[in-house]
Amino acid sequence: MIMGLKLMSKYSKTTLNRTLPMVSNNRVQVISNQYYLVVGFEVNHIATAFRNNTQNLNVDYGHAFFFTVKNGKIITVYSFGPKGVATPTKRELAAGIDEFSGRRPATTSYPITELSRLYKFRISKKQLIAIKKQADQFKKKVISGDEKYTAYMNDTCAEAAKDVLDDANIDTPSGKGYITTPIGTANFLFEPSYINGQKVPLTGAMFVNPYSWYDQFKKKYGQPFLYKHKGLKIGQNIYLSSEWILIEGTTASNVINKYSYHSNLSK
Repeated sequence: MIMGLKLMSKYSKTTLNRTLPMVSNNRVQVISNQYYLVVGFEVNHIATAFRNNTQNLNVDYGHAFFFTVKNGKIITVYSFGPKGVATPTKRELAAGIDEFSGRRPATTSYPITELSRLYKFRISKKQLIAIKKQADQFKKKVISGDEKYTAYMNDTCAEAAKDVLDDANIDTPSGKGYITTPIGTANFLFEPSYINGQKVPLTGAMFVNPYSWYDQFKKKYGQPFLYKHKGLKIGQNIYLSSEWILIEGTTASNVINKYSYHSNLSK
């Protein structure tokens, strides 16, 4: 018994990746905590929606999201998307900003309705906490209405997700690329011009977008895991039979928990 007490005192403090030990028959069993980050993409029209590092919004908007997990339990969910349409002013309408490209009510629990391409990263407890802090701050702005989903300002899923991870000091690819916009969208979102395969100077503006971000993830970390939440619709190769809504506090899919890591980002 005395030996057991000594062992308990030796491991009484929680370390970065350890919980308090269990003592059985005078043997210490240190239980390791596992923390990971998953960055996901709905980018299922690559052949037609993404060429020359340019995402064509006329074909697909795409979607990017992330969530963190501790010991199989989802801690933070971040899936930023629209929750309604905008009410543009006359001035905005004259500038080509409509109910879809304007300032729209938003949510950070936007459902995933397509096949997802997932990248899984090992992170530390400190990073898990930092991500939650930044995501919660952003979520408060969304709930209060201070933060909108605004396509013409590029306040969209990928750009916002990248900002939150940056603020939490999580290093990811830049995500920047060019965009081809639907007719009527604000003029400063424009595609680059090319002559003989070379980009014409002073044309095109670069923005973080799901397809460019995914392309950079793939080049840096390799092939993603393809996740089909509850299967695909009959006759469809990308649309889910049941939408995937990530909820904090629930258990992550066993399939995702068993995925290997693309990289170790822990610091």
